[in-house]
Amino acid sequence: MTVPAVLREGTAGIDSFTSGSGLVFLYENSTNTFLIRKASRELVTFYRPTSLGYWQRQKDLYGPRQ
Repeated sequence: MTVPAVLREGTAGIDSFTSGSGLVFLYENSTNTFLIRKASRELVTFYRPTSLGYWQRQKDLYGPRQ
């Protein structure tokens, strides 16, 4: 099985942020793939949300504060 690009940080087209609790949130728009992983790279969740709005809500809820 090929490792999805969204699992490889630094890949073009991957939007990401680290929450205040240290979880890494990643989203690949081209494949609509969302995941959360720990700093240790242990996978917490991995799926395809129903809309891009889901990713935006995650950023609003858990992303860095402006």
